[in-house]
Amino acid sequence: PLSGGTPRPVVNSTRYDGSGVWSPRGGMLAYVANRGRGDEIWLRSGDSLSDRRLATPDDFADSRPDRIRAPMVSPDGQRLAFTTYRFRPSLDVGVWVIPISGGTPRRLSGKDQMAMRGAWSPDGRQMALHGLRGGSVELWIANLGSSEMRQVMLPDGLAIREMEWSPTGEFIAALEFRPDERRPIVLIDPTNGAIRRVPALNASVLTWARDGKRLYGLGAGATGSELREMEIANGTVRTVAVYDTHLNITEDTGDVRRLTLSPDGRSLLTTVYTNRSNVWLLKGLQLPQRSWWPFAN
Repeated sequence: PLSGGTPRPVVNSTRYDGSGVWSPRGGMLAYVANRGRGDEIWLRSGDSLSDRRLATPDDFADSRPDRIRAPMVSPDGQRLAFTTYRFRPSLDVGVWVIPISGGTPRRLSGKDQMAMRGAWSPDGRQMALHGLRGGSVELWIANLGSSEMRQVMLPDGLAIREMEWSPTGEFIAALEFRPDERRPIVLIDPTNGAIRRVPALNASVLTWARDGKRLYGLGAGATGSELREMEIANGTVRTVAVYDTHLNITEDTGDVRRLTLSPDGRSLLTTVYTNRSNVWLLKGLQLPQRSWWPFAN
């Protein structure tokens, strides 16, 4: 909740349930679940607990993925973009798009691009793609209505993560990746790649306010997790919510974490990793009586 307090689980099982995002319209939730047959994309509408499966690994024919991550619903709520990982016979990472109503996924990124993340433009006609090509970190803008793809030239040495396109369209916000684990924020002009550095939110995930004038960041605080807000115009940062637990906001694959605002604007959704383990007691075990057995006596 944006008011702070105790976060609650929305989808949770003993298997992988993650990459959850809200649709900007219609109160729909999209997430990835692995229930024994590989990663699948599921949709939940409103308060319904009866979910609908949208895509499975079998929908990709010869390009069956080993992992599906980072879904993102288009601004009009009609399409869903996501990232697939295929590890054999060689690493293949790409961004795909599928209609919310169902159908065949269409690959948006090129085969020579290791595109790890997509972010919709405000009008839904373009998508920013981030990844690697030829060993270099690159940012591309893809047109959904054609095969046109242009590269946004970034400053040398700039590595970004968790990018999100602003609702006003003027900036792509991203966390700057550094080996020392600091995560400064950069605002990228999608037309020419010019960057503007703004104060850090000490966050692991970012999302925009609907008016595009503020940026939210969720990260660790002194006693739990904190939600911080930054005014884009002047760089003013303030803490808007404190949570009574440390949220381990992480994924098993890099650059796929997301934070999305709920349709009613009262809460935020993200993926939290929980490590579970069990202790078992075996009764009636008969140990062999052998001289070399350390507990024979």
